Amino acid sequence: MTLFFGNLPMSASVPALIRLLHLPESAGRSRLRIIKKRAVDGAMIRYALYQTASESEARKLMARSGRVALDGHPIFIREFSRRVANNDRRAPDWRERPWPHAERRVSDRRQPERPASAAA
Repeated sequence: MTLFFGNLPMSASVPALIRLLHLPESAGRSRLRIIKKRAVDGAMIRYALYQTASESEARKLMARSGRVALDGHPIFIREFSRRVANNDRRAPDWRERPWPHAERRVSDRRQPERPASAAA
């Protein structure tokens, strides 16, 4: 199971997180990775992903969510889930573009009602 560690301070490092959360050292490769991304407002967002060895270990870590702090920042722990963008091939301004084809919903209930005199 992969866990997400959120709300990391700028001073967070892999060894500091391992000591704080009492994570087991992995043999030969690191299972904890800190990711830095720039937010829309320009601020730096830092979070970590951790691959647990067992689900019981993950449940124990998630139970400590918000109760452990690194440099005054509470660390939030939850299961990691990938976010999928289903319309990533769509143009960003697709809502502002006019529809170039004929309207197919002429008898749709969302069309405005025409007065009875105009229908005759």
